Amino acid sequence: MLDEIACVRVRSKIHSLGDMLESMRLSNRWREAVSEFARREVLFLVAEEEGVRVPDEELQERMDLFRREAGLLRAEDTLRWFEETGVSQDALERDREADLIEAKLLARFDRAEVEKHFVANRKQYDAARLSVIEVETEAMGREIVLTLREGEGAFADLARAHSRDEATRALGGDLGWCRRASLPEEVAAKVFSARPGAVFGPFRAGEVYRVYGVVDLKTGPLDPSAEREIRRILLQRRMDRVAGPRGIECLSFWKGSC
Repeated sequence: MLDEIACVRVRSKIHSLGDMLESMRLSNRWREAVSEFARREVLFLVAEEEGVRVPDEELQERMDLFRREAGLLRAEDTLRWFEETGVSQDALERDREADLIEAKLLARFDRAEVEKHFVANRKQYDAARLSVIEVETEAMGREIVLTLREGEGAFADLARAHSRDEATRALGGDLGWCRRASLPEEVAAKVFSARPGAVFGPFRAGEVYRVYGVVDLKTGPLDPSAEREIRRILLQRRMDRVAGPRGIECLSFWKGSC
């Protein structure tokens, strides 16, 4: 049936929805889509267990916001959008409702629960201000480390001259503040046992090698960013308990993708 639904035309050849989904499956993008859909449905289960609901007027406000942001200012514009996208109003409302439910569930964890998790995992919230240089070979990375340690060049200048990382090259390699938990374990171990000014590497990262410089270190505070992250962790644990070890299962054709 999916092979009978036209999805995209490339020159004169028409590819079916089945073709596209098969490609997603092979590239693992299907796994991500299924996981996101399943996660949303588990959110609704958690909300049901905890008696959390979204009032009609609140959902209507979120739908109105969506229409304004999408430029759907007239009823006929909205109807045309539904026709062109193939999305139903019920599906759109459920998606907006899921966002509101998640926000309400995140807010239900009291401060004591957040602080308890923070205290038990305090080191994960330590942060380092880092700079990085990405190069193609390990040998080049070693040469840059040697140059920096011998004081023959400034990190920012070498980053602008040699780094392959477009996001940080123009900034002199500046990565900003990075939490311990966001760094590869090997890198984190070096960073948080070093002092500002230390340079180390290279570390392999996929097809490139990275040289890191430590600019500053700080003990992780329970700031708004950390609190949001902890609330998400606590909610995910709650969702895992509700779903159970066998609560999510792919069926039929897509079973091998989950």
